Amino acid sequence: MPLPDKAWSTNQDRNLHPYERAARIKAWKEATAFYYRLTMMTRDFMDPGIVQIDIGVKTNARRDPHNYCGTVLKAVIDGLVLAGAWPDDTPDWVGHRESVFHKGKDVTVTVTPM
Repeated sequence: MPLPDKAWSTNQDRNLHPYERAARIKAWKEATAFYYRLTMMTRDFMDPGIVQIDIGVKTNARRDPHNYCGTVLKAVIDGLVLAGAWPDDTPDWVGHRESVFHKGKDVTVTVTPM
């Protein structure tokens, strides 16, 4: 899917205005839910899975992947729950791997069965 908004780390999260933070979270959640519903035509829950995201970035600057777990990855998982992929984001249903980065303007969400 195209990047819904800027990806931000937990370090950047501390300095964001609450409205800007809320807008980013909403954009990521809603985009994830939209593209999930667009590609998945089933009404059944997915099997429990491990989520990993591959985020497009402008530069090849060094980034700490684990700093994006509590921000972007959390919003993506919440979007999948919002779309009906799972009934909840508890460890019974979903786990995660650290984010991966590539130069570009899109994001790929991969769910691997547990």
